[in-house]
Amino acid sequence: MIVDFHTHTFPDKIAAQTIAYLSEKGGVPAFREGTLSALKEFVSRHEETEFYFLMVPNAVWLYPELLPAGAGTEDQSAFIDAFFSEISETMTPIDVRQEFQSYVRKEELYYRTDHHWNEKGAYIAYKKICESILHK
Repeated sequence: MIVDFHTHTFPDKIAAQTIAYLSEKGGVPAFREGTLSALKEFVSRHEETEFYFLMVPNAVWLYPELLPAGAGTEDQSAFIDAFFSEISETMTPIDVRQEFQSYVRKEELYYRTDHHWNEKGAYIAYKKICESILHK
């Protein structure tokens, strides 16, 4: 089993440029090319391995009311649903949206100045990962 806690997958038309930019800025070479097709190809070459895929919506999805008026956003739920549909035959999707929604007014799950989850958000995802693996 492989669990990767930080993977970016980009639309094919921007993946190469985006991954190169992030690799250069971060000083870390990319392991994969960051496309859905590359992910599927990688999984197909490792049929003996059980794969799980966690996709976490960013803070914009959970706290849209904090955006400035008129700020446009993508429908992350529609994207996540479509992505999970694409991978569900070869990987087990792990969906934390319901768990994150249940905490939306109780505790902050993302940093106030960033779109990344904080320790509480990571812990909720960790519990969902464990639950998904144990109950498969």
